[in-house]
Amino acid sequence: MAITLGLVGALGTRVSFADEVDACIAAAEQSQVQRRDAHLRAAHDKLLLCARDACPRAIRKDCKRWLGEVESALPSVVIHAADAAGNDVLGARAILDGAPLEGALNGRPITVDPGEHALRVEAGARVVEQRIIIRQGEHDRLLSLRFPADEGAAAPRSVPVGAWVLGGVALAGITTGAVFWGLGRSEHATLYATCGVTHSCDAAAVDHARAKLVVGDVVFGVGLAAAAVAVWWGVTGWSAPKAPVTVAPVAGGGLLSWQGRF
Repeated sequence: MAITLGLVGALGTRVSFADEVDACIAAAEQSQVQRRDAHLRAAHDKLLLCARDACPRAIRKDCKRWLGEVESALPSVVIHAADAAGNDVLGARAILDGAPLEGALNGRPITVDPGEHALRVEAGARVVEQRIIIRQGEHDRLLSLRFPADEGAAAPRSVPVGAWVLGGVALAGITTGAVFWGLGRSEHATLYATCGVTHSCDAAAVDHARAKLVVGDVVFGVGLAAAAVAVWWGVTGWSAPKAPVTVAPVAGGGLLSWQGRF
């Protein structure tokens, strides 16, 4: 009985070894067919099987050499999903040729077969698709897919350049008007405290002080008007004026004019 059991065990071991050798040979043969058809990922998996220590030395040697060649030729990509503003989209998933790519959006490279592919990225109800051609030997290629902006979201609107220019004019006008008005008030106070007591002030000096007050009032008022127009222009997005804003003195005040399209 002991001899019989030993013979059965030896026979089972030889059958198991024979099956293992057959699996190694089949994996090696299939890997070459898959390499020829550019199915490098599948060929890589088969070569890992026939490169194991359990396989015969001759087969293992060839499979290790072929495995290095396939790993060098096998392309890899890094997939990036972004919104319309370029920000990362979290929680999205990638699908390549209809098959989900688990962990493809974690910032690490994943291997893909060379050739033409359909790449799809989904984030909730949002979907973006792109057809790509991956070249053999291409490593860590960045594939950035950007979701379009939501139709219901209002696009940010920039303030027209003309509104900024007019705002600068307004600031300059308000500042200049305040300076002129301050100087005129100072000269008027000086005249009032000196020659004004005896009513002997020089007419030219009085006119000079009065002119500064008038100019200060006019320029300050023009600055306030320009500031109001600049704010309105920036808020409403009014079209740029056809001609520059003009400021001109008139009897008893000043005139601010502009042109625009509505």
